Amino acid sequence: MKGKGFLLGALAICLTMVVAGCGDSSKKEATNATAKTQATEKASAVPVTATDSSSATTTPKATKAPEKKKKLTKDEQVALDYFNIYINSSDTEARAKFVEEQVVDEMKPLFQLSDGSVADESEKMPSPEVKGNIRYTGDGTLDGRAILISNSEGKEAIVITSDGKYMITLFPDVEMTKETYDLARKQFKS
Repeated sequence: MKGKGFLLGALAICLTMVVAGCGDSSKKEATNATAKTQATEKASAVPVTATDSSSATTTPKATKAPEKKKKLTKDEQVALDYFNIYINSSDTEARAKFVEEQVVDEMKPLFQLSDGSVADESEKMPSPEVKGNIRYTGDGTLDGRAILISNSEGKEAIVITSDGKYMITLFPDVEMTKETYDLARKQFKS
C-alpha cells in the first residue's frame, strides 16, 4: 500500500495545483466537425455529368474513406472525459457528475476542494486523443492503466486509472509529477 499512498499523495498535490472546470462542449464540437467532414466527403463523391452536346462525363475524384474510430476502453473514455469534461469546460453540473461517477473514492475529496474553479487556458488540452494504453502497477501495489493523452499542439499527459475510474494525471511540466511521468512515458511505444 506504500506505492498507492505515494500516488494518492502525488494526486493530492497535483489537484491542488490544477484546479479545473468541466463540460462537454469539446465533444459537441468534435461531433459537429466530424459530421461536416463526412457530408463534404459524400458530396464530393457524387459523379458530375456534363450537359454539353458531346455527352462527356467526368470521373469522380477519389476521396479518402472516413477513418474508423477505434472503440475506446472504459479507462480510455475516463481519461478523455477528465480532459473534455473536467479540464476543458466550465459546466459545473457535468464536473460534479464526473467526480461522483468516474473518480476513485479516495480522490473525491480532493476534487471537491476545488470549489468549481475553472482551468486557465494554459492548463486546457483542446482535442485530446488517446495515444496509448498500458497496464500500470506503480511500485507493484497498484493494478491500473496508464493512458497516454496528447493533442495536435503537442501537449501530453498520462492519466492513471484504477478499476475503470480516474486516479491521477501525470504532467511532464509539473515538478511534482515529472519524475513519475518520465518513468511511465518510457513504457509507451510512441
